[in-house]
Amino acid sequence: MPRLWPVHVLPAVVPEGESPRSDVVSVRLARKVAVLFGVPWLGGPFDRTWVCDFGALTLAEIARGAPLPSREEQARMDGAAGEAPPAGWRWAGRGVWTPQRSPAPGVVANATLNRFGPDTKAAVVLTGANRLLREATDAVGAVSRWLATSGADPQVRLATWAGVVLEVFRAQPALVVAAVQARSVQRSLTARWGDSVATSAVVGEVARCELGARAAPIGEDDAAAGGVGRVGGYQPVGFDLVDATLPLLDLTIADAAGDGSDRFSDDRLGDVADAWCRRLLRLGRPGHGLVWLTDDRGHRRVHAYLRVGAMVAPFVAEMVDTTPGPALTRLPVSPSPAELAGLSRAGLRAHVVAVHVAVNYLRYRDELLQGWPALRAATRAWVADTVSVANQRLGPDDPATILITSYGCYLALWDQLRQAPRDTAAVRVAAERLVVCADQVMAAVDAGQVDPGAGTYLLEIANVALAQASAVLDRPVGIERALARQWRACLAARGLGEAADIAARVPELSPAQLFHLLHYASFLAERGERTQLRRALVMAEAVTAVRDEVARTEPAAYTAKHTAARTAHEVTARIAHTLAGRLPDRDRHARLTARAAALRHAVAVLDNATTQRLLLRPDADAAVVSAAAAILPPLVEALHGDPIGVGEYTVRQARALLGSALLHLERSAGSTTSAPSDPAMTAATADPQEAELLALAERFAEAGHLPLRPIDTESQRR
Repeated sequence: MPRLWPVHVLPAVVPEGESPRSDVVSVRLARKVAVLFGVPWLGGPFDRTWVCDFGALTLAEIARGAPLPSREEQARMDGAAGEAPPAGWRWAGRGVWTPQRSPAPGVVANATLNRFGPDTKAAVVLTGANRLLREATDAVGAVSRWLATSGADPQVRLATWAGVVLEVFRAQPALVVAAVQARSVQRSLTARWGDSVATSAVVGEVARCELGARAAPIGEDDAAAGGVGRVGGYQPVGFDLVDATLPLLDLTIADAAGDGSDRFSDDRLGDVADAWCRRLLRLGRPGHGLVWLTDDRGHRRVHAYLRVGAMVAPFVAEMVDTTPGPALTRLPVSPSPAELAGLSRAGLRAHVVAVHVAVNYLRYRDELLQGWPALRAATRAWVADTVSVANQRLGPDDPATILITSYGCYLALWDQLRQAPRDTAAVRVAAERLVVCADQVMAAVDAGQVDPGAGTYLLEIANVALAQASAVLDRPVGIERALARQWRACLAARGLGEAADIAARVPELSPAQLFHLLHYASFLAERGERTQLRRALVMAEAVTAVRDEVARTEPAAYTAKHTAARTAHEVTARIAHTLAGRLPDRDRHARLTARAAALRHAVAVLDNATTQRLLLRPDADAAVVSAAAAILPPLVEALHGDPIGVGEYTVRQARALLGSALLHLERSAGSTTSAPSDPAMTAATADPQEAELLALAERFAEAGHLPLRPIDTESQRR
């Protein structure tokens, strides 16, 4: 038997033991469906799991719970076989051969399968998936009922619900995708469009299948099992995880006055469910997470790396108006201890995940961080309370506890890095604690307490925060070594193998894989060696191309839509500029190429839609400092060397960005200097990035350009 599967927070559960008579069919189907879509069943006759394509899977394969050999292989083995094997079957590659395709052990009879419809395969898969996910569905339902009474606005409720469903997807992507596809087939075939057609002008008889024919009555067996057209029964049309939990949110539509008085209609709820199902099918495409296949001695399954905020924010923006309103002044009210005491283990885990999702979503929306000054502290405290509850109720080794604990360590450091003025000692303490948390995550992944998808997510966000902390703390050896080993573990968990080979493999990597390599490229570049810089630039250039395309093709309009692309251009500009400065004179062509790339990406940052919003916003934040520090070095170098190649519009945008960045530094330091563009500001008390920016401001002024104040009045905007 292979080693035990990694523990997921909200996994599918294969029913074992005896079942009530009313549940026997769904239990048998659940066991067959489970192994075909990567969910292990310890009692299965074949000791193997597959990851099948719903479209390619046949009803006969579902009935036996194993793929069939090809027709050619079946014929060859039939011709070569002597006596039937003792077990009644034999391996044919990864398929299961039986003589003349005779029934395999435990096969579900055709008479049972043929009771399902209107599409038998879709109905059977949907029935099996609903049964496998019954426990997870109940947990999501409990979260939905809590959200309905939590005081959260519709955006936060919908985002949190979608994120918890996403956690169920992450535990078994192949099963959820198959259920979504089956749901689509069933809903399409059971939609009675003819009921909306007036037939009074047609007289005479009608054929059985014509419009106007009376629908067949529900049989006794169908009625006992739930009835035709309901979620369940022999003609299931709903994926319970989505369709049975979404209405529990009690979503409302806000009117012009901001009152949420009108509940979502059934049709609108159906549209919301359909939209989220469509987005679930896109997970694994560029910008929509990363999924990969693994094999453990014949047992195959899919793992998923997902960024919750990036997944749910465009969906919520598509479905609900996300303009901040008066309701977004407090967090949802947490369940009482008595309410938590009545929950199952899965229900407790779902509530922990819900806190993680809600905080992710709220912090992902830049406009909320700007307009809600207390949001960072409030969400950090909420996570800390949830860590305490998780440790008490679930234990420190539970995957949900590990998730929220590591996330809390990340938030503590991330927010310390954004304090003004910054407390270097507090940053050091938070960084050291996050290193310990990351080591615990790596150990948990190795022990199977956390799945690889969650592990690589937690390690990557830790690495992003630690990289910034390392720069602030002048790159202490302990943190630098921690970053190196955590990146190795992160990439290995993601299925990318040895980190040293990734740059050379860029042409063969998928766009989805490339999308998430930006931070690793930045880590390589910070090591400063020419070889590492070259590798980092190859990766970063590929990342920017993918992220630009993702931003261009995303239909939903929301504030952070272009942020990932802007960040990629910032990192690539910095890498290219650093590489150009490290190349020797004999590599003049390579140096010119790197400088041109740095300038090109700097201009792309200035042209990005999110940069334009930064320039129009009077309350500048740390994002403008990061952008200015990335794009000004190549731009200043061009202005001193070849100013003709830099357009007037680019210079003006750079001047405005630099002015905003200096104003932010001035406010952060509590300065009373009247002019934010004053180059006499010293770098004695600034961190390395701030010192670099102040030096760049002087060189920018030497080129004949003084930074502009941010645009802070309506007349100036016009």
